[in-house]
Amino acid sequence: MIGTPAQRLQMLFDTGSAVIYAMSDKCAFDDCPKTMEKYDTRSKSLTDTKEQRQELNYGQGYVSGSIASEKICFSTTGKGCIGKVQMLVGDEGKNLEADKFSGIVGLAPQNDPNNKI
Repeated sequence: MIGTPAQRLQMLFDTGSAVIYAMSDKCAFDDCPKTMEKYDTRSKSLTDTKEQRQELNYGQGYVSGSIASEKICFSTTGKGCIGKVQMLVGDEGKNLEADKFSGIVGLAPQNDPNNKI
């Protein structure tokens, strides 16, 4: 669950990365995924949207967007929530249509100095 009100998005837990991203409703390019749910950027808990952009490469695809802070919950009960989590709000993507998820929650330790998320 991401945001306020809570948005239920299918996220992939990734033990090989330390980043969190969700494709957003701002993704309007032809290459943006059409079939998955997208993060609604009108969320009341979205804060600290930065002008800074970052691109993430995954397999044969990529996601690009701005860095922001958001509330993320790991259950539907309202428990297990973390506020102000740094994440990438994806507004551009390519070769993601085969993915059956709206974004990634990276669980690996942060070890890339170029990663600003």
